[in-house]
Amino acid sequence: ISIRALGWFTLNVNVTDGNGDPVAGATVRLTGGKDETGITPAAREFTTDVNGNVTAKVLSIMTYTDSEYTITVSKNRYETVTNTFGWEDTQHGSTLTKDITIELQGPSNVEATPNQLFVGESTTISWDNAGGGVTYNVYVDGDKHNTSAISTNSYTISNLSYNMNPGHVVGVTAVYAEGESNV
Repeated sequence: ISIRALGWFTLNVNVTDGNGDPVAGATVRLTGGKDETGITPAAREFTTDVNGNVTAKVLSIMTYTDSEYTITVSKNRYETVTNTFGWEDTQHGSTLTKDITIELQGPSNVEATPNQLFVGESTTISWDNAGGGVTYNVYVDGDKHNTSAISTNSYTISNLSYNMNPGHVVGVTAVYAEGESNV
């Protein structure tokens, strides 16, 4: 007869956005851990509550020192975040708390055409669509340039002042019902 030493640990995951507000409905996926035969158990998935929290009791087949666990947090319109921790954090009866921040996704493939200008010329900034129901803001040197929400995937900037060194820094954010992404 074979006997395995089974244990458990409590996993608390607190998911917030970049403003520190809870993110409800995020998927928290736990993978990893190994038993003495090297077998990794099936992944477990949880969903954050209205306070952005998940608390779960996780069965732990007494893991070996080379075991790692990975928490992956994802939600539509947010960047996916991965956090890895070792077996030493999952001893029988222990509580492991992970505070994880996920950010709203910004537009991708932002380009300026042309990207070198003479004073008085204009440039068009373009980007890939960040999803339905999204508007955008364009920032030049940290200041919002547009006066109203942009609903297309491009914006023309005119009359930039002379700034040869270091040049102008242009960024685009996506604005969702949940808030505005980082530049």
